[in-house]
Amino acid sequence: MFDRWNSFKDKILIYFKRHIHNEDCKRQLLDVERANVDAQDYLTLILLNAVLPPTSRILNQNGKRNQKPTIADAQLSMVLWLSSLNDYERRINNIVREKYLEGTTI
Repeated sequence: MFDRWNSFKDKILIYFKRHIHNEDCKRQLLDVERANVDAQDYLTLILLNAVLPPTSRILNQNGKRNQKPTIADAQLSMVLWLSSLNDYERRINNIVREKYLEGTTI
């Protein structure tokens, strides 16, 4: 997969330009061209959620509310952006705390 990543990325970016309609995702797509390689890879991965919308459902703790995650929710759960590996526990704890306060699950 790593050998073909750059070829895939070039092709999928062309596809993104024609098929992304969400305004936030369009702004992220513009950032891809100005970003360094690592940021390009990150943006390419999270933009997949714009063309492959989430189909799962989220239930609250009581199991009553059935909602569809947004593209932003899907992007958050797909890739965790960290400034260093030492930050992963803190970032995961923050996400768990935010979802708990919202009354939803991860």
